[in-house]
Amino acid sequence: MKKLTAYNNLFQEIIETINSSRYKAYKSLNRFHIGQNFEIGRIIVKSQQKNEWGESIVDTLSKDINKQIDGVKGAGIDSKVIENIFKKYKKLIPEWSKFIEDSFLSDSMKEEYKSLLKHKATQIEL
Repeated sequence: MKKLTAYNNLFQEIIETINSSRYKAYKSLNRFHIGQNFEIGRIIVKSQQKNEWGESIVDTLSKDINKQIDGVKGAGIDSKVIENIFKKYKKLIPEWSKFIEDSFLSDSMKEEYKSLLKHKATQIEL
C-alpha cells in the first residue's frame, strides 16, 4: 500500500508540473500575441495619421494580408480587432507594471521599463 501511495504522489506531482508548465507557456504565448497585435495596431494608426487615411484602410489591409498570409485564419485585421487590441493593452498596463516591479531587474532598469510602457501608452493615446 505504501508503494501505491508513493506512486500516486509521484504521478500527481508530475501531472501538476505538466499543467503548470502548460499554463506558463500559454501565458507567455498570449503575452507575445498581444504584443504583436499591439505593434500591428500601432503601425496602422501611425500610418493612418501620417497619410490621413480613414477607417477603410483597415479593411483593405485585412484583405491584402489574408492573401499574402495565404488565408491563415485570424491573419485579417478589421477595425473591431484593432479596437480590442488597444482595450486589452490598456487593461494590461497595470499587470505589466507589476510584472516589471516584481522582476529581478535593478531599480533603475525597472523605472526605465515602466517609463517606456507609459511612453508607448501615451503614443497611442491610452
